[in-house]
Amino acid sequence: LAAELLEAGSTVKKQMSGGEVHAYRIPLTAGQYLKIIARQRGIDIVVRILGPDAEKLVEMDSLNGTQGPELASVVATKAGDFRIELAASKNVPPGSYELTSEAQRAISEHDQKWIEAQRIYFQGMQLRGQSSGEAQRKAISEFENALPLWRAVDDRLMEAHTLYYVASGYRNVGQPRNALERYNQALNLIKALGEEGEEATTLVNIGITKGELGEARSALSDFARALTLWRGMRDSYGES
Repeated sequence: LAAELLEAGSTVKKQMSGGEVHAYRIPLTAGQYLKIIARQRGIDIVVRILGPDAEKLVEMDSLNGTQGPELASVVATKAGDFRIELAASKNVPPGSYELTSEAQRAISEHDQKWIEAQRIYFQGMQLRGQSSGEAQRKAISEFENALPLWRAVDDRLMEAHTLYYVASGYRNVGQPRNALERYNQALNLIKALGEEGEEATTLVNIGITKGELGEARSALSDFARALTLWRGMRDSYGES
C-alpha cells in the first residue's frame, strides 16, 4: 500500500469506509519527536506507527469508538521515513477522519514521560488482548503503572482511557466492584473533557457491570443516558 507524504504541522481530512487502510509517511531525523492525532468522525480506526524498517513501534485504539481522537507518538532512533497507518474496523458505516501531524521537534522531558506512559499502556493493551486470567491481571498492573505518568504530563484523556481499561480488566477477572469504581473515575474525567462518545461507551459498561451486581434499575438509567448521547451525536453505529 503506497503511503502519501504527510507534511509536518499539516492536517489531512478524508472519507473512509469500513475495512480500509490509509497510509502516510513522515521523514524524521534521529532524535526527532513525532506526535499524531487522528480525530474520528463516524468511523472507528486503529492508529499504527511503523519505523523505517517496517517494525511496528506503537498501535493505539481507545474506547471512543467512532468519535473522538486517537493519539500516538514516537521518537526516531534513526533517520528515515516513518509510516502511519489508519485502519478502519470492518463492517462499520463509512465516516471520515482528520489526521494532524504536530511539528517535529527535539524531544523534551514532558515528551519523554508521554512516550514512557504510552509504552506501558501499549504493553497493557497487548496483554489485554490475551484470554488468560494471568494476562488480564498483568494488563491491569501495566495500566495502573501508566496512570501516574499520564497524571504527571496532565493528559486527562489518556488517564481516562487507562482507567477504563483497568476497569475492563477487573470485569474480566470477576471483580465487578473494583471495575465499577474505575469506570466511574474514568467517567468523571471524560464528562469534564466533553467527550460524549466516550461518555456513552463508559456508561454502557457501567450499566453492564451494575447488571452483573444485580443493580438492574440503575443499569437501565445508565443505558438510557448513553442512548441519549448517541442520538444527540447522530451516531447510529453506537446507538445500535
